[in-house]
Amino acid sequence: MSAKTKPYLPPVGWEDNLMVELDIASREEFIFIGRGLTKLWERLSQEKIQEETEEIREVVQDSVEEEVVPNNSSDEVVSTRPKTSMINYDLNKTPEENERF
Repeated sequence: MSAKTKPYLPPVGWEDNLMVELDIASREEFIFIGRGLTKLWERLSQEKIQEETEEIREVVQDSVEEEVVPNNSSDEVVSTRPKTSMINYDLNKTPEENERF
């Protein structure tokens, strides 16, 4: 080594630059993680909404498919009231008043 050659010294502020780069990289990583979590949350929310919609459809479909008349009842409906013709039926009167005709 000559007297003119100095030992290697890192540039002034080199360590600070490394810290700045690490800080920037970590912030970018947090942004990517945040975006990923947002997408995941949106997808899970959509799946939940879709599942709830399917459950509602199933309930409505089951309600439509249910029989109004029980299986053990007669297929014919038998009225115990006297038959009143529609000509004599007055909508302004109660059913009992209409039966008097």
